[in-house]
Parts: sequence; structure tokens; C-alpha cells
Amino acid sequence: MLAASADQMPDKMATVGEDGWLRTGDLAHVSADGFVYVVDRVKDMINRGGEKVWSIDVEEALRALPQVRDAMVAGVPDDVYGEVPVAGVVLADGGGQAQGDGLTRTPLP
Repeated sequence: MLAASADQMPDKMATVGEDGWLRTGDLAHVSADGFVYVVDRVKDMINRGGEKVWSIDVEEALRALPQVRDAMVAGVPDDVYGEVPVAGVVLADGGGQAQGDGLTRTPLP
């Protein structure tokens, strides 16, 4: 998803700060064993044309679908609504293909 978005919004992509750290908007920590754990994001709310959409609500609705093992949702800039939610999903075993299986047309509560 990051690579696909790079051409569309280069000014919104992760940036490297003056201190050399990559700014992704994720909150993480490094364990004593050197593993990096992403535990949260800086911004959890998406403002879609004045409507507040919480990423976790959409992620939980996606994870409730039998063909989805895991999901993440983030806001991306939109000329009409200001921001719109986009999702990345990990399909469950036997969950079908990423395109053409009806997953993108499943209404969310």
C-alpha cells in the first residue's frame, strides 16, 4: 500500500526527520531482544467530510468477516472529503483472491 500511494501523494509519505528517524505515524518499541513491536498509531481518527471514523471500528468489522485474518485501516487525503479510509487486509486461508471475491463489496455495519 505504501508503494502504491507514493506516486499519488509524495508530500504525505513517511519522511526522515533531521534527527535521521523515519516518521511513519506509527508508535513502536524495541524489545530487549531487538524485536520492533508496532503498538499503535499517532492518529486513530479519520475525518471523512466531518464524519469521524475510528480506524479500530472499521478494522474490527473487517476482522469479523470469515475471509479476513487481519486488517489495518488508515486515512488518506481526498479532494472531496478531506480524508477517506483505506484498508489493507490479510486474507484467511481459503479466503479467496484479493480481487474478484466480493470482499471489497461487503457492507460494513
